[in-house]
Amino acid sequence: MKKVIVKGHDWIETINVDNNIFEDYIIEACTQALEKKINEGMLKVTPVIQAWEVNKNKKIKPTVYNTYKLLTNAGFYSKAELLRSFFLHETKIDLAKEPIRA
Repeated sequence: MKKVIVKGHDWIETINVDNNIFEDYIIEACTQALEKKINEGMLKVTPVIQAWEVNKNKKIKPTVYNTYKLLTNAGFYSKAELLRSFFLHETKIDLAKEPIRA
């Protein structure tokens, strides 16, 4: 099991993920965190979220993840498309064409 911190605009979640089941366990942790916040009705969607593995022996720099791709991964297609449309209108950047992580 790996412990992953996932941070959104105004929330933070600690998610435990079995890295023997999920090849990219940090993406899975992000997906689970988004699902949890949506089910709680407390998610303010932003174009990116941050995540990192908890490691007591060294400080790990957070990685930035594309929320559009994570919402799609979680099966929240309408929320993903709403985010994509708004962000495209405001910035002329299509989140669907951007990588899942930066």
